[in-house]
Amino acid sequence: MQARSGDAGFIRAVETKRRAGVVHSVFNRALNLRFDDGPDLYTLISRRKLRAPNTLNLGDVDFHAAGIVVGDRVTAADGTLDIAGKLRVGVGGASSWQPTIPALHHDADRMRAGLEIAGSFVLRHGMRGGVLEDHCGPLLSRMVSRRIGDESDGLVLAYRDGRIAEAVDHASRLIGLGPGLTPSGDDLLLGFIAALQTRRPLPVEAAAFSAAVVRIARFSTNDISLAGLVTAADGAAGEAVSSLLCAICNAAIPAIEAAVRDVLTIGASSGTDMAIGVMSGLRASCR
Repeated sequence: MQARSGDAGFIRAVETKRRAGVVHSVFNRALNLRFDDGPDLYTLISRRKLRAPNTLNLGDVDFHAAGIVVGDRVTAADGTLDIAGKLRVGVGGASSWQPTIPALHHDADRMRAGLEIAGSFVLRHGMRGGVLEDHCGPLLSRMVSRRIGDESDGLVLAYRDGRIAEAVDHASRLIGLGPGLTPSGDDLLLGFIAALQTRRPLPVEAAAFSAAVVRIARFSTNDISLAGLVTAADGAAGEAVSSLLCAICNAAIPAIEAAVRDVLTIGASSGTDMAIGVMSGLRASCR
């Protein structure tokens, strides 16, 4: 089958390099791969257009129904991915995008206005049970949400005041915290780090904080969450997250609402948690 679109770097690697790897994890509509020459995860998405780092969008395929299992060998050569002979994906002709997080102008007044609009929209439409407390949910869920909130508040204050070691301490207590395939604390940190990447040149404290979070996450969360944190620290994010960052910094109401809607469609609570992380990161960097 033919890939419809994908991360330009992923497409280029399949077209120009001969690589071997393995299936890392399998879901009905998503497949994660890891090549033998590096730690990064690469994702194939079925039916849903998701412009994210290291991702290819395909047509209608059920990866479980195709018989693909964890550990299947993968080869990439001459513009084609071959998953154990069970699925072949060509990338020639696929449209591409660059997942680089844009450099943005940080006007404090405009950003505060954008944050107020975005925050109100997330509170009204976001998924509860992760960072947002579900007041009707189980006690344990509510306690976890409150703990995430406390650590997030501490993170914002510490980072904004330049107490980076303390900010890293708060982040370390968020990693792996919360429900979901990608825990809510990780999703929040992904958004937070992405927001820090919008300053050019990248501030020394932003680079140090992001690198410290990735170092801790390597031993504290799962591979899928880690992959998202690594790409954010490298200055890359999904189109929905980048669009939200642009919309908030420009305080454009229709664009903010559209961008928040797009982010909220990610996962179950992941999109909500990322959006809150984006807002937290912008607040922390707005001095």
